[in-house]
Amino acid sequence: MATFLQSGKVTITEGDRPSGRTEHMLNLDGALADTAAQARTSASSLLDATLDGMPLREYSAEWVAVRKWRVVADYGTAIAANGGVDAEVGNIRKTWQITNQTARVLRGFEEVSKREKSDGQAPPAALRTPAFDKQIGVNADGTVEGVDIRTPIEFYSETHYVAFSTVTTLYVDTIRSLASTVNNAVFKGLNAGEVLFLGANIDLVREDLYEIRYEFEIRRNTTLDESAFLPSSPAVSVRGHDVVWYYVAPLEDPTIEDETPQAIAEVVTRVYPLANLAGLGI
Repeated sequence: MATFLQSGKVTITEGDRPSGRTEHMLNLDGALADTAAQARTSASSLLDATLDGMPLREYSAEWVAVRKWRVVADYGTAIAANGGVDAEVGNIRKTWQITNQTARVLRGFEEVSKREKSDGQAPPAALRTPAFDKQIGVNADGTVEGVDIRTPIEFYSETHYVAFSTVTTLYVDTIRSLASTVNNAVFKGLNAGEVLFLGANIDLVREDLYEIRYEFEIRRNTTLDESAFLPSSPAVSVRGHDVVWYYVAPLEDPTIEDETPQAIAEVVTRVYPLANLAGLGI
């Protein structure tokens, strides 16, 4: 006959993958063989089939002393990935998300029209509005408020299933060093400057299998037509994750006989370091 001399620690883990664990001390009487096989057989008949609604998934028996075995039982749904289908080393899932976000712009592409308040006569110089130079929301004191608009943004992710031995401390350090960097060469068919590596989520889904989800933000490279801003100036190429901003200074405006704020310089600034994302090995 076999009995649990005591049932000790019970652990419940909540979340997307709820699980539970119980620990017991099993005693085998003299009529039973003092073997691991017998301990497991005896434990299976004594363990509860469920724990807080979670099914028994697996259990183990560890020898402690003569006829004494420590039994650990794990409860919960069998860990699976990829929509409930067990994943294998080498499986890859790719996901694109194309959406939009709010961004504040201080300067537009074109000033379509402007009407000044008047009684049919040309307003005096003091009441004339300055040349806004495509700036948006210009106040009398020269400050520029800008406006919030919707701009497109793309996110891309790849989920890889890799062997347990693949995720070493060195590889985790590589991921850490490449996070928040922009590709300096073509990566996944995208030009240099278009891919920002956001980071990775590393999850042990089985004893022998890791799930790694790599996240990227995509911003396409563009070309600024400088002819309207600076006559005879050539077009300027801007990498997707660089920032374009304008230096505004007061300049004499003859139409109002006063100084008005005008954009006198257009600046492209790199705000993320460049790196070779091939180091991710994907």
